[in-house]
Amino acid sequence: MAVPLARQLRLANTHFKAVADRRPAPQAAGMLTATEPAVPGRTDRRLDVWRRLGLDDRDLRHLREHVTIDIGHARGRLDNMVAPIAGERPDLLPETAIGVLRRLDRALAVRERAWKEFRPQA
Repeated sequence: MAVPLARQLRLANTHFKAVADRRPAPQAAGMLTATEPAVPGRTDRRLDVWRRLGLDDRDLRHLREHVTIDIGHARGRLDNMVAPIAGERPDLLPETAIGVLRRLDRALAVRERAWKEFRPQA
């Protein structure tokens, strides 16, 4: 069974490229804004799986913290990155939106590949 590594690398490299060069900084803001709100729900599901496999909350401290920390990160990104862009440079909002869409597109590719590879065969 192949691991969907290429799509995961594309997702990570999309982030790295956007932050390594200041020109796509508004896209990076959009990518980060799209990332953080999704983490708590995914983390809750991962916690459930790890608990079913026998790990206890002591073992899962790092993941448990992300359930609440990433909600704060998401709020901070909106308040401290996107809102100032909208207020001071509304001309950059389309680039910020493109960053959100790029992030979601890459994440969807990862999930589609994982679904194809790991779903139970009928």
